[in-house]
Amino acid sequence: MKRLPIRVKLTAWYFAVLALTFALFGAIAFLAMKKSTEETVDESLRGRALSIQEFMEREGSAEPEGLKHGLREHFELSAEGDLAQVSDQQGQWIYRSQLMSRYDVPLPESNGSTPYNLQVGGLPFRVFATEVHLNTGTYRILVAAAMDDFDEALGRFKWALLLFGPLLLLLAAAGR
Repeated sequence: MKRLPIRVKLTAWYFAVLALTFALFGAIAFLAMKKSTEETVDESLRGRALSIQEFMEREGSAEPEGLKHGLREHFELSAEGDLAQVSDQQGQWIYRSQLMSRYDVPLPESNGSTPYNLQVGGLPFRVFATEVHLNTGTYRILVAAAMDDFDEALGRFKWALLLFGPLLLLLAAAGR
């Protein structure tokens, strides 16, 4: 059996090391982009929930019906109120935005304050829930953001990595 020339062996090793490097870089870049996107959305959701909480604390002495009316007015004036809902301790809606009603995003089973992903009606959402304690009772605030645009951007990035990574790898190996 004929031995391979050293040039072929070196090119094969170079190709293997470069392929592993590209694969590792692509995976890290994809995960970093996904994490950064989620952190940005989470920060926005927390800010929106805090805004609702502060509004409710200012209006906290109002009866539930007055609170309901105040929340409706607050959201109609606010551009941020597109995916938000507030419920009382029994799970009855005090306020529910039109989009939130359309998608019927459920209240979480636990009272955790960690954002989570949820599929509703085939659409991905990032959801954040928190509680606010007022004189008139405890209320749960839930805000959400549709993630379909972010998921599409991540998908395009993934395909760019999958298409250009091997192409660059082949060009590098051919130029060796």
